[in-house]
Amino acid sequence: MASAYFAKWLNGIYQQHASEEFRLKRLLVDVRRANLLIETALEWENEAQAPLPQAVVDSLSRNLFSNDTEHSENSPVETLASLFLKSALGMRMKVGNSEIEFDGSKFRKAARAVADDAV
Repeated sequence: MASAYFAKWLNGIYQQHASEEFRLKRLLVDVRRANLLIETALEWENEAQAPLPQAVVDSLSRNLFSNDTEHSENSPVETLASLFLKSALGMRMKVGNSEIEFDGSKFRKAARAVADDAV
């Protein structure tokens, strides 16, 4: 039991590490894009003796330095488990010396109730 919690904790740390790595890579790409935009604007002004058109600036700077990635609170394992539970016809679990049986309609009702509460 403790090993499952340790594995989940370790997975969370690896997930945070990977997210930070991707954030830093995105930051590096955005710095390079900003540099390209500035160089393009300066060259345009030198050649055309006019400012860079706003449509070009908007298209080159779209999502620049934005952090629009959504972070899901559920791990991939939890997401997969919820998909299985939503589509399950039924499930039988052994709890101690007893056995508990669920049918799929109750899973779907519970999923709808959770979705309604989330809204």
